[in-house]
Amino acid sequence: MNTARPAKGPISIYVASPEGETGKSTIALGIVHRLAAMVPRVGVFRPIARRENTDYILELLLASSSAELAYSDCVGVSYQRLHSDTDAAIADIVDRYHDVAARCDAVVIVGSDYTDVATPTELSVNARIAVNLGAPVVLSVRGFGRTPEEIAEAIELCLAELNAQHAHTAAVVANRCEPDQMAAVARACEGLGPRVYVLPEEPLLVAPTVAELCSAVTGTVVHGDASLMAREVMDVMVAGMTADHVLERLSEGAAVITPGDRSDVVLAVASAHAAEGFPSMSAIILNGGLPLHREIARLVTVDVATSSAVTIGVPPDRRVPSERTNCESPKRWKIRPTNGILSFIRSYTSRPASVRNDAALILGRGDGSETGQLAPLTVNGREQ
Repeated sequence: MNTARPAKGPISIYVASPEGETGKSTIALGIVHRLAAMVPRVGVFRPIARRENTDYILELLLASSSAELAYSDCVGVSYQRLHSDTDAAIADIVDRYHDVAARCDAVVIVGSDYTDVATPTELSVNARIAVNLGAPVVLSVRGFGRTPEEIAEAIELCLAELNAQHAHTAAVVANRCEPDQMAAVARACEGLGPRVYVLPEEPLLVAPTVAELCSAVTGTVVHGDASLMAREVMDVMVAGMTADHVLERLSEGAAVITPGDRSDVVLAVASAHAAEGFPSMSAIILNGGLPLHREIARLVTVDVATSSAVTIGVPPDRRVPSERTNCESPKRWKIRPTNGILSFIRSYTSRPASVRNDAALILGRGDGSETGQLAPLTVNGREQ
């Protein structure tokens, strides 16, 4: 493999956030996919990572990168090292980064995941690292649970901290915004300086899987197709009413909780799952430690999990179409090989050409005149 460093240095982008649950990993993954359409060797680098556990974000990005880097090559220092001697840790990060950059045409750098109370001070360490690595920053700010004005204030506060550390902010992503507030968020963020991209909240990206739900309630699978345990649970419904009212409230991908001796509800939900025109379930949870009556279990085709506390049923006859499963809270990510529908990527490829040109600016492509070289994103054979 050619390990010569590009003559002008690789494209580098530092994805940072001032808090948790901003969707920073999704944004970084989208940038990795876009860069892969522009240059042959795309690498990833995690300047600060947990040493005691495998970094799930780094694993996720490495699976989509194209520079053939080992996991150990892409880690800078541990949080403990950073806190004990920040200056020495940053020096180590710079050295390790340049080792990675020498083998890449582009590097996506993903900032730290602090678990403390979010303040601009947490962002300052990432800003210092970005300056030392010579990488422009893409700032990810959480929009979920905030008004447009609060989002704009959070961005302004973060930009002030980045400027104080002399970091260059190439773009801001207001992520996980309420879909009906996106236009208002865009208006509130006008005049902040760097271009602000507004992305909607995507429930699929934070939905737990059936397997994770089963683990959370200490269930044990006794029947069912193991592959269906990766389905996303989009909603949870407690069926403490009569069957007709349960059917009125079913939603796509929901897990239905009902006592194991409510045969009427189990029959109604299982029948609705198999019928055309009704939502498809992700699971049935039979609580109270009551298993299905054997005749009911024979009558309905349903996967069942059981323990002394709960029973979880995963229907085997229908599958929910999806390109990805996702995380245990925000702690662990699982991406299927067919992945490709990511909100950040889709936001670029679906925008007008005049807006897409700014993607080239973010990626360090000068004035954006070379955006014509970007290959269109295709998912399952269709251009997005």
